[in-house]
Amino acid sequence: MIDTPRYLIARHAAHPRFLRVAGRPIILFSDLYRVPDPAGNRPASDKDVATAVARWREIRQAVDPNHTTWWIAEGLQPDYLAVFDGLYVYKIDHACCPTAYRGAPRWVGRVRDWERRTGQPKLWIGTVMPGWDDLNSAQPHCADLRVSRAPFARDRENGASYARTWEAVLPTQPDLILIHSFNEWVEGSYIEPSVRYGDLYLQLTAQWISRYKGR
Repeated sequence: MIDTPRYLIARHAAHPRFLRVAGRPIILFSDLYRVPDPAGNRPASDKDVATAVARWREIRQAVDPNHTTWWIAEGLQPDYLAVFDGLYVYKIDHACCPTAYRGAPRWVGRVRDWERRTGQPKLWIGTVMPGWDDLNSAQPHCADLRVSRAPFARDRENGASYARTWEAVLPTQPDLILIHSFNEWVEGSYIEPSVRYGDLYLQLTAQWISRYKGR
């Protein structure tokens, strides 16, 4: 596990197109609980945060002890902030919970509370999403693409769904905005121009970014 982030930083982080915040390259990590130990053993579940945090601490110390890059953790467990420099939530809509995105004020609260308790500044990255439609993954020839969740679709409502996620996130004053996604076609969350939507979602994104930067 140490070799992967070490290679990424050494090989790609210096590229001028690598995303940076305040001059430091930024790396987003997901599925943190799946981090293996040297023998390849993983924590029993996502509930075993203490084990995962301990392993990530060892990795960070070996790869980037001086925090020359930003490491951002996916999820809602503030304990990861002992190692990582911020939190984000990637998927803000679920078949069971169509208004999950409204949790943004609670999510940012966990980051800001950590800052107050420790005096350590952290990044809060708010997520926006135009919609969701992975029904095609239920087709036999796509069965290997989505394995753990039943597919579902969420109507984009001609941009209204996208707007609601922005309206939920902007009041939290995020340090960054994560758009889920540019080209996740299999998940139907893309804003990339398409036959179905044209460039509508690029136009909407430009409008929302202007509002975000003008806050």
